[in-house]
Amino acid sequence: MIGRMLLGVLSSVVFWLPPPPSPAKAICPADAEVVRSAEVGSQDWACVKTRGDGTRVLHGWSVTHEPDGSSHIACEYVDGVLHGHFTRFAEEGSPLVRGTYDHGSRTGYWWLWSGLEFAPAPRSETDRARPRRFIETLLLALDVPEDDVPVIAQYLLDSDYSSQHDIRTAPQLCARSSCVSAAMDGPDSVIAVQFDPPPEKFVEVEIIAVEQRAAKERKAEERAAAKREAAYEKALAKYESDVDRADRTRLVCNDGTRSPSCICGGGWQGCCSHHGGVSHCPATYPTPPLPPDEP
Repeated sequence: MIGRMLLGVLSSVVFWLPPPPSPAKAICPADAEVVRSAEVGSQDWACVKTRGDGTRVLHGWSVTHEPDGSSHIACEYVDGVLHGHFTRFAEEGSPLVRGTYDHGSRTGYWWLWSGLEFAPAPRSETDRARPRRFIETLLLALDVPEDDVPVIAQYLLDSDYSSQHDIRTAPQLCARSSCVSAAMDGPDSVIAVQFDPPPEKFVEVEIIAVEQRAAKERKAEERAAAKREAAYEKALAKYESDVDRADRTRLVCNDGTRSPSCICGGGWQGCCSHHGGVSHCPATYPTPPLPPDEP
């Protein structure tokens, strides 16, 4: 079987799409044939063609499954390159992500269901660094141009998408190379990304306003992060000092006396040998502070 061709697309988003053709009904191009996986129990199959030099490549539909059965991908190839429909399905068969490739590059509209509600909660109204990072990671995984990611992430952070119930009519922000809109489909959020939109969709004044807002918020978030880091370093220094103090506490022997030479942070073997052995360490050790990125 040709390589599994499993792509690094998000696995936590849902959307709706008719299922791909089954192997029995697959119609491969005239110069390709259906090849099924030889693995026992595998449902993987693909249209494969043999080039003139004997190289075998994907050409037409390909369906591959994750080893743990958590999802599977149905997509189209032309001469070994992604070209046409792409769909990742969840284990139960509901689609996870949908879009189209044009000779290896994403094109047109791509849809993701259930993405935004997985973003972590902001620390405060003025510190949205955690959901911002989550959304930016999501957009980068969809191959949204890196220069567009900050402004699109800001737009999604600001969007009241919960009041939109039709992605087709939801407001759209168009950055320099891509557009985005968001809405709700029942309990799930929907994100639609349009790649290479018509130039007339780009409204520079609107983008500049969002970019300025994103830059202002990022600076505030960076200041807040610096304060958290400084507070953490201070708490860590106190913690280490308290641990050192606890380590230097003398052990309690079984007869109730303190060891003349053994401490909590040292080796206990042979300690309190004339006092019935070691009873315990009386020191109370502190709890280490949480790093600043922890909840």
